[in-house]
Amino acid sequence: MSQTLTQMFKLAYRKEPISNFVLIVGAVDAVIGGVGNHVSLLGLGLSLVGVAIALRWQAVQRRQAVQMDSDFSIDAPVRYLPAAPGVNLSQQQDRQ
Repeated sequence: MSQTLTQMFKLAYRKEPISNFVLIVGAVDAVIGGVGNHVSLLGLGLSLVGVAIALRWQAVQRRQAVQMDSDFSIDAPVRYLPAAPGVNLSQQQDRQ
């Protein structure tokens, strides 16, 4: 397996670990059920693959909704530090 393909799988697994785990388990069950002529295991594997696809779709929809919400909230950035560190405005006002 090439390095690029391995990195792609690692990146995808980090983003959605639960749905990827369910997808892998379902795919393995489906392959074992298909090769071994176990219809119930094949059905379980295919249903798990369907659940994993539904989980992934739901996560993508949720991520898009959060992104759209953040795009519409245009607020001024909150600044916790003064504009120029080391400048004390109260001392400057006392001199005037």
